[in-house]
Amino acid sequence: MYDFEEVRGAHEVLWNRIARKLERAGVAEDSPATELLDLRNAVCVVNSHQSHSGANALRAPVAPLNRGGRFFSRIVTSGSHPASVAAVARGEADLAAIDCVTYAHLERYRPSRLEGTRGLCYTAHAPGIPFVTRAGSGPDRIRQLQTALLEAFEEPEVRAAGAAVFIDGVEILPLSAYDRIIEFQRLAIAQGYPELR
Repeated sequence: MYDFEEVRGAHEVLWNRIARKLERAGVAEDSPATELLDLRNAVCVVNSHQSHSGANALRAPVAPLNRGGRFFSRIVTSGSHPASVAAVARGEADLAAIDCVTYAHLERYRPSRLEGTRGLCYTAHAPGIPFVTRAGSGPDRIRQLQTALLEAFEEPEVRAAGAAVFIDGVEILPLSAYDRIIEFQRLAIAQGYPELR
């Protein structure tokens, strides 16, 4: 959950979203980099190595640039997207991939935290994080949950809460839509870049 007190109430109504998103690769404002290639041997900060938006999405465009399985001089783990932005702003890292929702929250609610950084490029589209239920939920229960989510977004109160956290609705996607995320990983591995390094 994003820790922005301005939208905590909205997060009580809404948890997350299913949507297409862009990740933003950001650098220090005074960085001379104009493209990813300019960041060879730089320090990259990720929120988590298991994060699609913070690591996998960035690994895909870096993969063709790797030499011997390496592109960056070092990878630092921050624990969160806002902490990754802060590391770039403080000069502790040269690049971070930040999901568009976090970036929009920072832009709207904490613009000072973006000072000293700028966008460099965008990664490819991928579905956003889905709503989840317990493992073993049957098809009837899943349909009930999907129907409840769709109906909830017809209510003005839920729409208003969603607007506060950049969620404008719910879309039921087939599981195969998430194959795109696995494809990012597969292509990077095929190019000799199994992990962000």
